[in-house]
Amino acid sequence: QNQLQQDIEACLGGAIIRRDIQVRMAGEQLMWIDFMLAPLCDAEGRITHLIPSATDITQRHQSEAALQESEELFRSIILSSDDAIVTKTLTGEITAWNPAATRLLGYAEQDMIGSNITKIFPAHRLHEEEEIMTKIARGEHVPPFDTTRLRHDGSEVEVSVTISPLRDQRGQVIGACKLARDISVSNQQKRQLTQALEDKTALLH
Repeated sequence: QNQLQQDIEACLGGAIIRRDIQVRMAGEQLMWIDFMLAPLCDAEGRITHLIPSATDITQRHQSEAALQESEELFRSIILSSDDAIVTKTLTGEITAWNPAATRLLGYAEQDMIGSNITKIFPAHRLHEEEEIMTKIARGEHVPPFDTTRLRHDGSEVEVSVTISPLRDQRGQVIGACKLARDISVSNQQKRQLTQALEDKTALLH
């Protein structure tokens, strides 16, 4: 009510007011409306009336609230994930970089947003990006695969990568979301186990 009184005073001064407000309907039900208040002037330019109008936008507000909740959940998952999560456009521009990606690759988020994803590709792996994004742009499924990526210190790390397409509201592919998991330790353990088995076989012979 205080806000409405302020709007009336402003409108009496010649302003046109428009805002989203919540009003109480019959039965204590609440409704969101797109409210507008405009002055009506006579032939001499004097304000004689204030004309209010409103449109029911409850459904729009519910949709916006659901979208915000979904975005907050998505961001929470990205921030808390143990896997490196990176989103990018079809041209390779990085749009999201979570803390796990910083831990894995050593690059800070502010240094990577807006950069091209090929920044973390070793020279001998650059061909992967073109092949993958060609499939993603066509909406094709890309199965998880093992590869290597470049750390900030120049060293390579073995990772398992999972890629999913990002789509707009019309279903058009606009980018990709990549999840990368460090498998260098497990691969090292596999190599040690293989070597141990080979040594054991040699001793048995």
